[in-house]
Amino acid sequence: MGTINFKTSDFITLAIKPYQADEIAKDADFLQYAREEYPETDPETVAEWNIETYYEADQENFNSIAAKYDFYYFHIRLRPGYYESFYIDIESNYPIFFDDYTEKREALKEVTEIKQFLTECAGIGFTACSPGWITSYKDHAATLEAIKAAAEEMRDSIRATPTWRQYNRETA
Repeated sequence: MGTINFKTSDFITLAIKPYQADEIAKDADFLQYAREEYPETDPETVAEWNIETYYEADQENFNSIAAKYDFYYFHIRLRPGYYESFYIDIESNYPIFFDDYTEKREALKEVTEIKQFLTECAGIGFTACSPGWITSYKDHAATLEAIKAAAEEMRDSIRATPTWRQYNRETA
């Protein structure tokens, strides 16, 4: 029976697909390492011991990419999965109206930076996924397409958000 491991983000859910010890143990470089360091131990067992190291490396890679960006209109953070791994949580952080078109334009520019950020994250192993009882993961090319679609959805959301003047006129 499948379980829900990740929450659904506002626009796109990118996650590190949970590592499987049996898959890691098939890697030629890992097999060499396991045989040299732990000659008496089954490689799959050694892989299980090392899974946490893979997740730590992925988190460090995420943090080094995230350090290059400073988002204001969207809140982006790394969240742990319920059982394992982690995902990127993206939520809109802009108000019910923008002060003016300049502020709206700044939010639209930020979407371009978010798209670049997510593309870099896809380059280090994050994949678009559909959280649910049986989580499905996309390949790299489909992840890049999903990032483009999510960026357009973000832009549409910003365009649909009124400026103060529009909001004031609608509520008066």
